[in-house]
Amino acid sequence: MARVFKPLKAKLPQPTTVTVQSLSHDGEGVGHYNKKVVFVTGALPGEIVEIKFTSFAKGVYRAATQAIQRRSEGRVDPKCAFYGRCGGCDLMHLADSKQVEHKQATVLSQLEKGAELIPKDIDIPILSKPWRYRSKTRLALWRKGKRWRLGYRAKHSKDVVEIDDCLVLAEALAQLIQPLRAWLNTVDVGRDLGHFELFESDQAKVIMLRCGEPLAAQEKDSLVQLCREFQVDLWLKVGSGPASAILASPQLSYQYALPGLPGPIEFGPEDFTQINRTVNRSMVGKAKRWLQEVNQNKPFRGLLDLFCGVGNFTLPLSSIADFVTGIELHPDMVGQGKINALNNGIKNAYFVGLDLHSGKDSFGVDFERYDVVLLDPPRAGAFEILVRLVEYRIPWLLYVSCNPSTLIRDAAMLAGRGYRLERFCVLDMFPHTRHIETMVLFRLAETDR
Repeated sequence: MARVFKPLKAKLPQPTTVTVQSLSHDGEGVGHYNKKVVFVTGALPGEIVEIKFTSFAKGVYRAATQAIQRRSEGRVDPKCAFYGRCGGCDLMHLADSKQVEHKQATVLSQLEKGAELIPKDIDIPILSKPWRYRSKTRLALWRKGKRWRLGYRAKHSKDVVEIDDCLVLAEALAQLIQPLRAWLNTVDVGRDLGHFELFESDQAKVIMLRCGEPLAAQEKDSLVQLCREFQVDLWLKVGSGPASAILASPQLSYQYALPGLPGPIEFGPEDFTQINRTVNRSMVGKAKRWLQEVNQNKPFRGLLDLFCGVGNFTLPLSSIADFVTGIELHPDMVGQGKINALNNGIKNAYFVGLDLHSGKDSFGVDFERYDVVLLDPPRAGAFEILVRLVEYRIPWLLYVSCNPSTLIRDAAMLAGRGYRLERFCVLDMFPHTRHIETMVLFRLAETDR
């Protein structure tokens, strides 16, 4: 019988002590061991920590903090009982103000090193309340034997850390965690469950359960009873099909308010919305002010909003341009954007359904009509789109980013095509996590087209 060769795992060093020099963009302490970089979870710059090595790959060690011999002045005691096990938060051991300082410094440093760009103006960060800011979350499910776990994934793992509360989640949603766990373990629910999504709007709390096959009648009835007790809307999404309302308001849509609009923004249970409503309102307001200032309060000819969703930027910015066009891939959100424009009495806003990552040379859009483009792409960024946009020499580009790595890549390309970085702002959209949201304004150095 032939033997299968299995390479031996590298033996990790014994626990040791390191001095932490800096903080990585992922919120891990950076030190050195035997002239190799070691990323240390739970450590802060300036600290001397005892570490336990957890892995070694591609010439880099990873380790966990076991004890702190010299403590950073920025260190605080985490308030969450699940911190360190749950993978949701990364920076709860760092003071709130220091978190924002770290995030701003990280992106500014990367912009200078990776794109040779220094902002002309740096705005004061848009801050969030540190706790109970999330209006949406996803709870993972895992069944071992006959018992279900409900919580969040552990860091770098598929294991589910069982939680009773989440201090960054809106309290009305956090109060649903234990009743949902009780439901899972009281009713004989089948194994083919995906996860729970919880969100709140200005007028409702909502549970959406994703599952591989329909619930049995008894399971569904008991879940409906739970939702009635807690005054929660209930939606089910089976497989890849559309979500269906089991217990919901007749309108089948939800709302949030934005300053400057006479009516609300409506959205469906599967539509993308920002999880931090307070920061979102401030972000939209700042975007409008920036553009008004650079155009001396005169209306732009045309404004193009890419990855527009249900009109979060499109509709508030309609007042500073002769016309605005929002482009979005998902048909449901395109339709919802049109409804939101109609409900707010906005007649100069248009919504178009297009795949911005299709790779086609043209979107069927006359870019010559637009003076400014706003982009709010997913984590993958917008490189392919920007490569085509720069050919039209559009004077102003306002870029909202949730991923510094793709922002730096895209900014470097723009810098090479004659764009300069006018304004920069960090948005504290996700306190206590490693995630960094930024808004940057680019100006074409030669604005004649």
